Amino acid sequence: MARAELRALLGPSSGFRRGGYSEHLTDQPANGSALVTCSPEEGLYLIEIPDPDGVTYRGVPLAGPAAEVMAALRGIGVDLVEDSSGCTFAEHSIALYVPSSEPDAPVEAVSAFGPGRVMDVNDLNEFPAGERASAPGRVYQVVSGVGVGPVRLGEPRADVRRKLNGGMSWTLPPGSREPEEDHFWEDGLVVEYGPDGLVRRIFVTKADRVDYHGVDLKPPYPAVLDDVRQALLAGGHTVVDGEALLDLPGTGVQVWISRADAEMPLPVCAVVVSAIPD
Repeated sequence: MARAELRALLGPSSGFRRGGYSEHLTDQPANGSALVTCSPEEGLYLIEIPDPDGVTYRGVPLAGPAAEVMAALRGIGVDLVEDSSGCTFAEHSIALYVPSSEPDAPVEAVSAFGPGRVMDVNDLNEFPAGERASAPGRVYQVVSGVGVGPVRLGEPRADVRRKLNGGMSWTLPPGSREPEEDHFWEDGLVVEYGPDGLVRRIFVTKADRVDYHGVDLKPPYPAVLDDVRQALLAGGHTVVDGEALLDLPGTGVQVWISRADAEMPLPVCAVVVSAIPD
């Protein structure tokens, strides 16, 4: 289903990013029935139900004490893969979130993933700092069409890892629609790669300064998105407002916030640098 269809079905929604580098907004309907995430290309691909009362799988209720729910699922022949946050089944396309390992801990949420969107927590990989890495300064220069600090658009993944501090990535299953990414926590960067293994997009999620022609695109709170907008306009830059973002058209640079309709002004959660669009 398309996002517009879901909003018509579920009623007024509030869109938010699941993380500073989440491209697609998750909609939270006012009635609290479910959280839904869509992309323009594939439509709805993630459903999260925070209160699973009344939700069933092949006749098995998914609400209640987790031990009882899992026992009932195994009783009908369902293979469960347990992890630190609960379990998954149906080839990881359905997940039960359990808040603790206590015997009476309840199932607090149920998630359903669309084709190509499943992820297995056991496929998390950590890697060490590269041989050319230095202490993270978190002061970055953005150059349109080129990159951010030491990371360059179009460069190989191995070269990026040599220059940055350690991080983590996921081993994605065949057919995954999730992008290949490296998360460099100490450097405050997330780097996305294309199918060719070359840098496609760079996210700055933590920094002391992100400089773009003398404008700090990620100033510390209490500075908010409008402060960045005004600074860019004062510097003669063209700025276009999008949903939970500012776009600098023709530059490949965007400035993101975490919610589309927050009750109060929000600080920048990420600066995003991509190739200059054709």
